[in-house]
Amino acid sequence: MSGRMPVLGIPIVALTLLLGACASSGPGLDPSPPADRAACARPSSPEAAIVACSRIIDARGTSERERAIALNNRGYAHIRVKQYKKAIADFNATIELSPKISSAFNGRGLALDNANQPRKAIADYDKAIDLDPKYASAYYNRGLAHERANHFPEAIADYTKVVELTPSDADAYNSRGIVHGRLGNHKAALDDFQEAIKLDPNDAKKYNNLGIAHRGLKQQSQAIAAFGRAIELNPNYAFAYYNRGNAKTDLGDLKAAIGDYSTAIRLRNSFFPALIARAQAYLGIKEPRKALEDADRAIQINSKSARAYLTRARIWRALGVQDRAIQDLKKARELRAAPRRPGA
Repeated sequence: MSGRMPVLGIPIVALTLLLGACASSGPGLDPSPPADRAACARPSSPEAAIVACSRIIDARGTSERERAIALNNRGYAHIRVKQYKKAIADFNATIELSPKISSAFNGRGLALDNANQPRKAIADYDKAIDLDPKYASAYYNRGLAHERANHFPEAIADYTKVVELTPSDADAYNSRGIVHGRLGNHKAALDDFQEAIKLDPNDAKKYNNLGIAHRGLKQQSQAIAAFGRAIELNPNYAFAYYNRGNAKTDLGDLKAAIGDYSTAIRLRNSFFPALIARAQAYLGIKEPRKALEDADRAIQINSKSARAYLTRARIWRALGVQDRAIQDLKKARELRAAPRRPGA
């Protein structure tokens, strides 16, 4: 992997809302006010679901089975509004009432994952899959959790299972491609991104990822074309401009690269990698003063980056200011030698 970090479009965790269904068999809610049942099962908004499901849960005549399903649905609604503790409480109550609802374990896994408890989340996804071995969303969510924990073989296995269960799932191919790319398997990543685009041809992030795979294979022209398509689909996609700038830099077209980096920075004001890349490109075309402005700005954004100080040291040398270059090199060494916090 090069010094410039590619930016991969990772999809949002899939929410498999239990729309009035219990486990995979599908029995709906018992008789309740029709408006509440509809809003709890198929809400117009998560807030509407919370209100409707709460009325069903609190009603005296609600059966145990109906209450379990309403609690489960409200748990997913709480996830959608990022109320993870409330979601976990709802799924706990669901599981206590009805321990065979696979989506309750999937939902609790989602909430735990978002609450930075990946081990517990993976255990819940395991349970959801034990209850329903064809539960594609649980495999997908477990794959994301494994990926965030750097369990790459396990993530690939889970995404592969999703593809087997739902061959038309573009996001599963996309996510598997991302992991292949992180492992340096750029050809496998390319194949997955191409399949994802066949299934979902209008997603700018998938073209961005395709470009990253082409660049990993040193296919810079194809990479530039893929990033260009991402930009056509989303003209405000800062990462695609940044990545296209990197590919143009690889080809030595530094002036064109500076144009892309500049657009990326305009779209995303504190875009640290793009500032560093543009500084290096300015240095490459013998404009050290402009390079220095970018390096200074990058250090203001992230004063703990050894890379930023190394870049500025090169600029000071180009300007003939050796004492400042030595100071920045010393600072970079200190930052590199400093112990990293766990998880940093």
